[in-house]
Amino acid sequence: MTIDRKLWREKFQLVKNTWRACRPEEKIETQRFTKLDFGISFSRTLADGITVSSDVYGWQFETAEWSIRVRIEILDQRVAKLRSELVTTYDASDLTTFHFDVLAAAAAIDGCELQPSPSIGLGFSDDEVRLVVKEFGDKIDRIWRFGFGFTVAGLETLSIWAIRNRTAVGVWQDISTLCTALAYGERELFRELLWEYEIGLEKRRRKEVFNDETRAIHEALSSQVEKLRGMLA
Repeated sequence: MTIDRKLWREKFQLVKNTWRACRPEEKIETQRFTKLDFGISFSRTLADGITVSSDVYGWQFETAEWSIRVRIEILDQRVAKLRSELVTTYDASDLTTFHFDVLAAAAAIDGCELQPSPSIGLGFSDDEVRLVVKEFGDKIDRIWRFGFGFTVAGLETLSIWAIRNRTAVGVWQDISTLCTALAYGERELFRELLWEYEIGLEKRRRKEVFNDETRAIHEALSSQVEKLRGMLA
């Protein structure tokens, strides 16, 4: 069972308008709407070369209930510049350099278990939906206060904390995360991440079917690892 398209679009508009009202400093970057889900990215400039976005995702359940989830996405050109030395087959300069889940980060900060995304019934009033949306915004503000504010120093502090607590916070272990640690001066953390990254690549090699395509992929990944090691020299 799915929600009527007209009603679903109204929910999409309600979430978008509420976020804009609660967080007027964030501007809509992108948005999309389908019969089953929607996504809206709101962005804000932190400093020259650093953009922070709130990626709001909504989706329906089979029970005609629905929910929303929010991730913080960061594009720091200092990190992107490092990453560009590794990723040379395409232009990654405008791609997110670091991101994490808001509910997971808030739970880790509070020392609580991660709760599931809120379940929103069709019987919820508009004010009840607005409260759910506002609570996400409040959590984001608390997360930034934990990192000592919406500043460059706060961003670096928060990002390194999230990487150190990557399992709880939902941080992906990839090239961008490695470059984030190095760009923010965390060389020992970078070594730890690189070691884990190499172990993950080796496990992946063992599981994948060996053919020309996978061989080319792993040759490229191995080249990236060598470059990462060279960054520590």
